[in-house]
Formats: sequence, structure tokens, C-alpha cells
Amino acid sequence: MNIKQLDNSTPGPYLDRLVATEIMGNRVVDDEIFGPMEMHTNNNGVNVYYPLRNYSEKIRSARLVVAKMIRMAYHNEAAYWRAEERPDVICKAALRAVLQRRQKENASKTRASLRVVK
Repeated sequence: MNIKQLDNSTPGPYLDRLVATEIMGNRVVDDEIFGPMEMHTNNNGVNVYYPLRNYSEKIRSARLVVAKMIRMAYHNEAAYWRAEERPDVICKAALRAVLQRRQKENASKTRASLRVVK
């Protein structure tokens, strides 16, 4: 996903999946009975499953994104997002910050290494 696609995305399951995987660090699996489920491994090594949260549609779930971004220190201004009341804006800002950080990390890895040869 690039920033343009992110800006054009609408609140809903697609954006929620991106948030769950890219920010929350969970895996999303599709269960035949329960639908999309988030899975993470707890401190005891046990896989925990729960329904995919509506991060981009429910402010309560979006607050989890803000808390995670503050803990990850991906974006210096994430603490200011607490005042935002639109969950899709919070999710897009968080995904944008993760995308930009990943692009910077990739750019630093692909720089040419120059050596002086005598």
C-alpha cells in the first residue's frame, strides 16, 4: 500500500485489517463461522483470538491505536491524536506514520556504500 491508496481508502474492514497487522502487530485470519478474527500471542505463548476490531469506525478501538503508536514511538505527535474524534483519521495517520518510517528505513538500507580503493 502506498500513501495515495491509504488516503483514498474508506473506513471499514480493509482499513481495519491494515491497522490490525501493521500497527497492532496481530495476524488476521478468516474463520468460516466467526468471520475475520485477530490473533496475537500472549505472554504465556498462547494464541488469543477475538473478532477484528472496528479500528476505523469506532473511536474506542481507535484509542487503542493511539496508545500503541505512543508506545512504539513511531510518531512524535501521536499523543495529540487523543483529541481527535474521527477514528478513520486516527487510523490513516497511524498507517501513514508507519509507512513513512518503513520508507526511511528502506532508503537507508539501499544507500551505496563507498570505499576508498588504493
